[in-house]
Amino acid sequence: MRPKLRQIAIVVALTATLTLGVTGFVRAVDDNWLSSVSVQVHERGGIDLSIKVPVFLAKAALHFLPDQVRDYVQNEMLEWGPAVCAAYAELETCPDATLISVESREESIRVIMRGGAVVVDVATDDERVRVAVPVTMVGDVLERLDLGTEL
Repeated sequence: MRPKLRQIAIVVALTATLTLGVTGFVRAVDDNWLSSVSVQVHERGGIDLSIKVPVFLAKAALHFLPDQVRDYVQNEMLEWGPAVCAAYAELETCPDATLISVESREESIRVIMRGGAVVVDVATDDERVRVAVPVTMVGDVLERLDLGTEL
């Protein structure tokens, strides 16, 4: 191979390797660092709170869940465990969509899939609460609860 052609081939190979490496790194950072569990609470004339917790911190916090809390939730969820795990399996492949929408005179409740997250939005005349949880975090919670169902 001619020296000039060899240099071009090396530059192309290095560029492709760096591009793939950076793309993989950005994807890993996006999935684990930039994704977040988000809670927003707005009350008329009162609380205006917005909290975002990076997924990697939320996952770490699951390991510190006291056993008595886990046991309580397991007991409460025992009969619903298989249905919840089946719903989770479907959510993993669900496109962006409104899953549940309930409207009454007093309140509005919506559960939406948006960008790989489950978003629960509850609104009344006086307040609004929105919680967004990445679907992957739902799986982590179900694993920690050990509902006895394969995910």
